[in-house]
Amino acid sequence: MPDLDLVHRAVDRAVLEQLVSRGDDLSAVRHTLVFFQRPKGEARDGELLFNPLAAQLVARGWGIYSLYADGVSGEAQRRVDPVSINELSAEMEALAAEFGVTYDGWECAVIVKQP
Repeated sequence: MPDLDLVHRAVDRAVLEQLVSRGDDLSAVRHTLVFFQRPKGEARDGELLFNPLAAQLVARGWGIYSLYADGVSGEAQRRVDPVSINELSAEMEALAAEFGVTYDGWECAVIVKQP
């Protein structure tokens, strides 16, 4: 059983607990998405807001899953074990703060351990 006490964000911990309850192998690399949204009341143009963020995601090894006026999502192959998720969330929260947007979390494919 992975050490979920390492997970600092309650939302991340809840997602990992759901994955584990489904028999997921958290150490397996899998398709993972991250999401950024426009903050409420944000008046900047979507292109000006999200194109630089999308470029930074690409520079960090992510592909762009979608880019639209109110947000951007990136995709990559990543592990979702507790240490990796702590690092991912910290990196994405810092990136969101740098660009003045909201980091809305991550999602991933479920990979069930093989017997």
